[in-house]
Amino acid sequence: MTSRINGRNSHNLKKTAKAADMPKIDPASIGLSTKIFVAYMAVLGTIAGLVYSVGGAAYDATHGGLNAGTALAFLALIGMPVASSFIGLLIGLVLAMPVDWLLRRFGGSDLPGK
Repeated sequence: MTSRINGRNSHNLKKTAKAADMPKIDPASIGLSTKIFVAYMAVLGTIAGLVYSVGGAAYDATHGGLNAGTALAFLALIGMPVASSFIGLLIGLVLAMPVDWLLRRFGGSDLPGK
């Protein structure tokens, strides 16, 4: 006598969750999330550079005039996005390593890949 669950034999339930039947995410597609993180950090760095340079120029203009420090503050428009992008790259790669390990260890995910 076989037990039936929802119209199926119990031995058929074991066959439905094979790892080979599950869609897989290629671990190389992790690079896409790292690129998105780098771009996001570059935008945040640009915003921070704008605030720093314009705010510094406004402060200098109201408290004694513009000087070489004001010109140096405008280099933040270049330096802060570059530095933020580099930090975003490092964080993206560090976060990609455990995700890559999980995908390799557990055989993919139900999320769409590529």
